[in-house]
Amino acid sequence: MQRLKNKERGQLLLSSSSRNNLHDYIATVLPLLGNLKHIHDIVWSIDIDPTDM
Repeated sequence: MQRLKNKERGQLLLSSSSRNNLHDYIATVLPLLGNLKHIHDIVWSIDIDPTDM
C-alpha cells in the first residue's frame, strides 16, 4: 500500500487470456462495488484496458 495525501492507495490488476471473459467479469463486478455502502472511505477509480501497463 502506498500513502499519498494522507490516504492509502492500492492497485488491483485483473488479467485474463480471454478478453471477453475479462470484460464479462468486470461488467458483473462493477455494480457490486457500488453496493458497498458500508464502506464510505473507499473511492474507486477504474481504468479498463490501460495502455501504460
